[in-house]
Amino acid sequence: MIFSNTINKFSGDPAATAFFEELLGGYFHLGIYRPESLTLTEACEQTTAKMVRLIPKIAKSTKMLVIGSQLGATVMALETEFGCKIECLDPNTDYNRLLEKKIAAEGMEKKVGVSEGVLSSFPFDRESFDIVWAQDTMLGVEKKAKLFREVQRVLTPKGRFVFTSLVKKEGASEDALATVADLLELDAFPEVANYQKFADRALLLKVYTAMLSQYLPQHLAELRGAITAPLPSGLKKPTSAFLKSLEQELSSWENAVKQDALDWGLLIFQKINA
Repeated sequence: MIFSNTINKFSGDPAATAFFEELLGGYFHLGIYRPESLTLTEACEQTTAKMVRLIPKIAKSTKMLVIGSQLGATVMALETEFGCKIECLDPNTDYNRLLEKKIAAEGMEKKVGVSEGVLSSFPFDRESFDIVWAQDTMLGVEKKAKLFREVQRVLTPKGRFVFTSLVKKEGASEDALATVADLLELDAFPEVANYQKFADRALLLKVYTAMLSQYLPQHLAELRGAITAPLPSGLKKPTSAFLKSLEQELSSWENAVKQDALDWGLLIFQKINA
């Protein structure tokens, strides 16, 4: 996520959360701007729509695990459209509580569950899910290899793991991503090849990969416009510390894109039957 460091620091601040909900539509993942005229929120929804098109049809009987549910914008949209069973896993206590309130308000308690925990250890039984889903939430996971093993464990036979992630562009310098890596406390920025290695070891077969870095400049520009625009009437102004954190984090990502060091991938893996 572009603002993951800021989210971790300010998730308990109602003004910060209202800012994200109002100006970003509650979405933290990246958007596909096709056509280019799409708004930030529409582009984020386009990403979700593309992921849906690339996996087996979601039915009411489908069981899905969302890794990193955040404020739940995608979760609520998926549940509204498909009515399937969704379990959410997120380490953020504040956001989990907000999501539970949204679920209750929409009467979705029997269909959508929320669990708190690290994203590399799932509190679910073996072969519990047909789909494991993550949108730009894996970058900061410390134990990525373990995450892939957990995905393999909870997927049903032939189940799919679909996710998007920012990655280091092949051949790019580590120095170009040093500032972002420091913000996220990463020892090294992941590449697609790392995800492929983790998948191979976890007996997950790659079925699809698309690199979508062409949308990064516009998405960052849309974020820049959102955080610098005048606040809508009635929206409480966040603290200066929050706004400064947004600026610092966004500038780091903008610099990485300018140095052509960053890529964004959409990847799908399938469980290999033992």
